[in-house]
Amino acid sequence: MSWVDDAQATAHAAGVSTRWTRVLDAFGAQAGSMESAPVVTGEALIERLASEVDRPQATLFANRAASLTQILAGLAPRSPVAELLATGLAGRLAEVSAAGDRRAVRVRALIDFYYSQAAMLQHVELASVTPPTLSERVSQLSWRSVRPGFRTASLCGPSAVGPLRIQLLEVDLSAGVEVRAADLRSEDGDLAAAARARGAVAAVSGGFFLYSEPDIGGACKRGDPVGLLLDQGTCHGPQWLRRASFLWRAGEAKLAPLGPVGQRLTWEGGAVVIGRDDVWTRARTPDNTDGAWTAVVGTQSLGPSRQVPLNGALVRWHAGAPPAGARVTMQLSSDAPGAPPWQAGIAGGPMLLSRTDPVLELAAEDFCGTAPPLTFSSDETFDQNLLPRMALGLTSTGHLRLAAIDGRDFTDAPGLTLGQTAELLRELGCHTAMNLDGGSSKRMVIDGVVVDRPTTTITDGQSAKPRAPRPVHSALFFRPARA
Repeated sequence: MSWVDDAQATAHAAGVSTRWTRVLDAFGAQAGSMESAPVVTGEALIERLASEVDRPQATLFANRAASLTQILAGLAPRSPVAELLATGLAGRLAEVSAAGDRRAVRVRALIDFYYSQAAMLQHVELASVTPPTLSERVSQLSWRSVRPGFRTASLCGPSAVGPLRIQLLEVDLSAGVEVRAADLRSEDGDLAAAARARGAVAAVSGGFFLYSEPDIGGACKRGDPVGLLLDQGTCHGPQWLRRASFLWRAGEAKLAPLGPVGQRLTWEGGAVVIGRDDVWTRARTPDNTDGAWTAVVGTQSLGPSRQVPLNGALVRWHAGAPPAGARVTMQLSSDAPGAPPWQAGIAGGPMLLSRTDPVLELAAEDFCGTAPPLTFSSDETFDQNLLPRMALGLTSTGHLRLAAIDGRDFTDAPGLTLGQTAELLRELGCHTAMNLDGGSSKRMVIDGVVVDRPTTTITDGQSAKPRAPRPVHSALFFRPARA
């Protein structure tokens, strides 16, 4: 009998339902083959992970595992489910951390998964009262004007999906608001300082970036933004992967999946419009792979290649391919004849709502294969993780609504799943909505003040030593239009 079989038998004998014993099936590539649940913690876990990620990142994940173990120990006297979860966490942590590859990103997701199960145990199964629904909580919102065209609100307290701590921002796009996007890697990632420097009333963290991928190297560096980054009409980050994107031009915004097909690439010696079979990424292989291919990462050509870069693409140029070192620029189509070009944009994903219907089609947005971020492309939880989130949506009245959802605070704000985030945006009146990068990178600044609570570690709601928030790598800024 394996440790999984033993743990499930013990739980059944204690009256635990199959809803909880099935939790042990997650992350079960090794099928719980060991006879007893192994234990790997602290320095041993750090050493296993440090072969794929830097040591501070490995230490962060090990600390999260230790915090979660303490939380489960505190729940054990109240429910045998907590003991089941503790056994599952220890067993799967040992197995996944010893796996051949992607161990760091899997450990990270595994900890979030068991943390989410513990939060549901605490706030749903063991709850003594029935809390208000998400719809009821949203109906009680009180919006406050910040500046003309800008309003804010807070959504805090118990709900049927767990305790909430959410900061909301509404931007009236018809009120002469200008939108900027920026790569903040050269500005120390301080979003409040970057907002002040740009005269922005509000700012939010932006899209994904390379973080836990095991093969970051060469032309790709940890912290590089993934996907579209368009500012003042210039594309600083090309859209190599098909991803949900926010686009803006004066008085108009659009949220939709956007990919490289149909976009125009130019360089000093030529240009090409990308066809369906002319681009090869970590998520998509063209039907016809014959011909000469050039590797491009960001806006730089790496020259002829057949190796697909982590954060870029192989592009087939039918004539006049750019040499290694040449700068390649992507020009986005304006999407309608005679329409002005888009001025600002950023990629995230996945789409959350389309015509008020939930979407969450990850594979259709190139969250598959080994495309970054692996936390989405290699998700083994099927959207069960409660996490800090950042999302934005459009209403029928032309307002942009953004939600900074706090998470990893076990007592006051466990976080939301993507599905719950979609439900929130729909309750906020959005017909279309998309996800941006969340987790420790989630940040919202209003009037020069960070209004959400950036979280890197798992806490139990008690006072803890403050930790420096993770730098923001890309962001959206909103400011009154200049005369």
